[in-house]
Amino acid sequence: FTQYACISTTPVDGGAKVQRVGLIPMTRKIFLFVLLTTTGFMKSRTVRTEAQVAPEHLELFLRVVNAQVAGMPLSAVTPALAQTIAAALGGLALYLAPLLDVLLETARDACEAQLRLDGEANLLSHREFVGDKAQKLFSFLTRHDLLISLLSRNAGATNVVIGGEAQEDALDSSSIVTARYQVGGRNLGQIGIIGPTRMDYVHLIPSIEYFAAMMGKILSESVDLEEWSVEEDG
Repeated sequence: FTQYACISTTPVDGGAKVQRVGLIPMTRKIFLFVLLTTTGFMKSRTVRTEAQVAPEHLELFLRVVNAQVAGMPLSAVTPALAQTIAAALGGLALYLAPLLDVLLETARDACEAQLRLDGEANLLSHREFVGDKAQKLFSFLTRHDLLISLLSRNAGATNVVIGGEAQEDALDSSSIVTARYQVGGRNLGQIGIIGPTRMDYVHLIPSIEYFAAMMGKILSESVDLEEWSVEEDG
């Protein structure tokens, strides 16, 4: 829409808790593991088991896991907790070990800030980004940790960082415009664009704010979806 690069983030949220975990069978050995937090953040991973898993065993796994982790802080989903769950699963624990492993991995990922950047190639169509300037900018954009750090400095609902304000040489000819989105009244992350400093701020800022508000509304509604059905493949 803008012909710039677009960016979205989710923050580190130490207060987030597990709302529910679910499993979506793709085959009898491949599943999509889904973790939903109380802030509306959904994290998923694909997991493969060595043996086929019967639907009744999936149901048991979900029942035991949700009984243990629902309402628990993400940071509390540890190997020690996995051992407790394994004990509750009894003789099925070894059989379902890959699912326990992915529980730990998904919870760990959900505790970390996430950033998605797309459309970088659009920047090459603007006269500001040629030669060394383009090389420096694209090199900077590969450093997601630096981008997350830069965006986290700004606490406003809408943030505009123009050129040298970023205190990064690679961004001297660039501007970053972001708006925060909320889920259930809580700030969840930011969405926005990266483009040349001459961008049309008057029109772009309201558009980004509107999009952030609509995305927050949709995500807030999705928090109420607590159930995943487990159906036999085929």
